[in-house]
Amino acid sequence: MNRFKPGDRVQFARVFMHKGMFVTPANPKKVEKVKEGASGALYDVVFLDAEGNPHVIENVREEEIRGAG
Repeated sequence: MNRFKPGDRVQFARVFMHKGMFVTPANPKKVEKVKEGASGALYDVVFLDAEGNPHVIENVREEEIRGAG
């Protein structure tokens, strides 16, 4: 069973760059899609940039995210 489902709010365990934008704990994020990969679940995660525009980070491994209280 997958730990997260579409619509769940999540946080990344680290700060990183995605297509020239910093992704931080302050960016709102949620799971858009769950896919089964060879080594477990992969998630497409939507985050909002500083202007509120949505961006999708595809194929995020489960160990890279955690639930957002």
